[in-house]
Amino acid sequence: MIRYFGVWPSVEVVNIDHVVIWGVDARLDGIGTTLTASWVHGLFMGDYDRQPLPDVFVLDLTARYRYRFTFGEREIGIEPYLNLRNLLDRRYAYVAGYSMPGFNGMLGLRLDI
Repeated sequence: MIRYFGVWPSVEVVNIDHVVIWGVDARLDGIGTTLTASWVHGLFMGDYDRQPLPDVFVLDLTARYRYRFTFGEREIGIEPYLNLRNLLDRRYAYVAGYSMPGFNGMLGLRLDI
């Protein structure tokens, strides 16, 4: 996998042996939830010496509510959501020495105009 950070030609090559991503999505009367799990196995750093990094398992949860209404001749959609990331508060890194955030959340609002 090749990841691009910042402006070209800033490139880092990350060697990954196995990635599994799965999720469950449920919706009922405008309410939606998504549970997503990611597992990365065989993550290595270094160009030639293949320095191993620990496996990564991350669990995320998103909850949202979709509301639609008509304004004049337009149909408007409003969807507030809450995204909770790293529910298990795991300490991990995809790049050695640069830890990913622990448990964190984000509120947002999606507008369909």
